[in-house]
Amino acid sequence: TNNVRLHLPPFSQFHLLSLSHLSQHHSNTTNATDTTTMSTGKTIDALVLTKPGHPTENFKLGQVTLPALADDEVLVKINVTALNPVDWKQAAYGFLIQSPLPIPLGTDLAGVVEAVGANVKQHKIGDEVWAFPGLGKLGRGTFATHAILREGALGHRPKDWSFEQASTLGVGFLTAYWALQADLGLDLSPLATIGGDGDDDDSKSDASKNKDE
Repeated sequence: TNNVRLHLPPFSQFHLLSLSHLSQHHSNTTNATDTTTMSTGKTIDALVLTKPGHPTENFKLGQVTLPALADDEVLVKINVTALNPVDWKQAAYGFLIQSPLPIPLGTDLAGVVEAVGANVKQHKIGDEVWAFPGLGKLGRGTFATHAILREGALGHRPKDWSFEQASTLGVGFLTAYWALQADLGLDLSPLATIGGDGDDDDSKSDASKNKDE
């Protein structure tokens, strides 16, 4: 089944909500094996925001068509998405929504690489990853079965972390990164590049590039 889980970690306790019924709305769940299948976009199941105005009441199950995969982008099949305060704030107030509605929101994910662009070097099909795709753009939202994101927005899932745990890395990591560098002036440039070649680099993200998303 095509199972997406929402993950809300209040301190150390995990709360999961299964959204497996997304798969009942769309039968095309075949994994991509190359970028050819993404040349005209992919239709996916998603929990979409229809209009702003309320934190929770304007979402519905539906389908969206992703943009075509660019040469520097990666398609990820989402296993788990984590919830963040920015999610309900976007739904309530409509800020930082850059694409026409309806679109899926969501800012954190963990999943498996399903397709890669021609210029992607650090990730391959089948890699288990975590990511912060960005805010308010079609294809980036994580309340869906799939998301498209730039290669620099992904990190490899640490081997001793579950998908649930890895799904919480993105926003937390980037919030700390921006606060320490912008407010305290610390030089965090060594953390600004994904290093996918070894275990020591598994929890690093291309934070400086993804901030522009």
